[in-house]
Amino acid sequence: MPGWLAAVIVAVALFVVAGIAAVVGKKEVTQGVPPVPEEAISGVREDVDTVKQGVRS
Repeated sequence: MPGWLAAVIVAVALFVVAGIAAVVGKKEVTQGVPPVPEEAISGVREDVDTVKQGVRS
């Protein structure tokens, strides 16, 4: 088998693997749930309360 043909076959195989990985990755990203704002808000409120307690001490 000539070297150029082997290189083409390997390149095509790598592109197929990369394409499959891209499709699977896109599927995983679209299924991801964005962070819930309520959790972030409660976390900030706890931080503010902690800082207020530290200032009063």
